[in-house]
Amino acid sequence: IEGQQAAKTVTVILNGKALEYDQAVLICEQEKNQTIPLETCFWGEVSQQDVSCPATGKSCSLTEIVTIGNTQLFRPEIGALVWQKEGCYVDSCTAEELFGTGQVKGQMIRCGDRSFTVYGVFKSYRKLMIRQCVQEDGAVLQTAVLRQGQKRVSGEEEQFLLRNVLSGTQMDFSFLADVVYDLLWLLPLMLAVLWTKQMAYSKPLKAAAVCFFGMACYYVFRQLRIPADMVPTKWSDFSFWTSWWKKEKQNFLYILGSAQGDVQLYGILFLLFSVICNMMSIFTASALFCGKNSGS
Repeated sequence: IEGQQAAKTVTVILNGKALEYDQAVLICEQEKNQTIPLETCFWGEVSQQDVSCPATGKSCSLTEIVTIGNTQLFRPEIGALVWQKEGCYVDSCTAEELFGTGQVKGQMIRCGDRSFTVYGVFKSYRKLMIRQCVQEDGAVLQTAVLRQGQKRVSGEEEQFLLRNVLSGTQMDFSFLADVVYDLLWLLPLMLAVLWTKQMAYSKPLKAAAVCFFGMACYYVFRQLRIPADMVPTKWSDFSFWTSWWKKEKQNFLYILGSAQGDVQLYGILFLLFSVICNMMSIFTASALFCGKNSGS
């Protein structure tokens, strides 16, 4: 479930000039009135910012992340910052370096000429401070994170860019989530095969076994997801897979190199872990069935 949640967001790298505070706020407000609203978070990085702790006198350098919108799209584990312009979240390494502990909620830090109340910490392989964007930050919001509701509508991200007069490069890992979702159906399909084979030993139940197996296969195949971007428009387009792989590799490398990298990485690890557990379940079920038949 956590892997699927991490894969539901779409990251858009905006082309041209980054957005300012007023522009991002206006877009977020307009999106709330759409027929199919998109949850939105704009964010940008300000590198090499010096922060200090007045209580301990310690200081360090980190990357400052400024956001507008639903900050939990950027980092699911942190709270909302919409009404907390003087609040922030820091990574656990920064908290240890400044305060000597990870329990820093309510502590104060300084960044430039501003003071912030720390509302919590999060895990990250980079030193980060996340706060709400203000007008004085200027045009720094160069990335958007979008998420649709339960019912995904194809092309809605493109419509978001068009109606807000924006352009950008979209990247996500929805294809990986769909592939994992399909692989997880192997276990019930394998159990259906084993149960059908067991029922087939009895002649009166043979017809029922065939019907059951047919219905199971139909149901499983109806549930399978085929990512739209993995299907070429022409089957004779042999260069499609090469182009698709290059695009996904570039997306993967870019996201891992950004402040969102560890969130997506953990999501991928969760998805792979679910596949491994599923395969182990299939192997165990097969081994038990074979052992039972050999024993009888």
